[in-house]
Amino acid sequence: MGLITLYVEDMLGDILAALPFYVGFRFIFLKKKRKITSFKEELILGVFVLYLIGLASQTIVPNWNAGIVTDTGEPFFDIYFTNELSHVNILPFHTLYEYFFQTNTNVDEWNSVSLLNLTANVM
Repeated sequence: MGLITLYVEDMLGDILAALPFYVGFRFIFLKKKRKITSFKEELILGVFVLYLIGLASQTIVPNWNAGIVTDTGEPFFDIYFTNELSHVNILPFHTLYEYFFQTNTNVDEWNSVSLLNLTANVM
């Protein structure tokens, strides 16, 4: 559960950063097109778009870290294109095959990670 919490916390920063831009662009779009929509429709669309932004921040956009080194006072900016905690699997049903038919270092037994993976994919 700690890994999911880590991802959600990381997503929230990107979602909150994108929120004013989304509201501003959506407001301008509706004024320009002279469209009238309900608050419920806009809320549902806004939550969906912000969810997609959060999802993209965890899957597509590389992670970055910026700051100042305390010892030397020099600024730094690092971009990470890989993540040690997860990897991309583009083979359909590959993980399911490993869970059911193979025993390797990734899948030793039915543990909380395998059950979480299966449950989340079904949901």
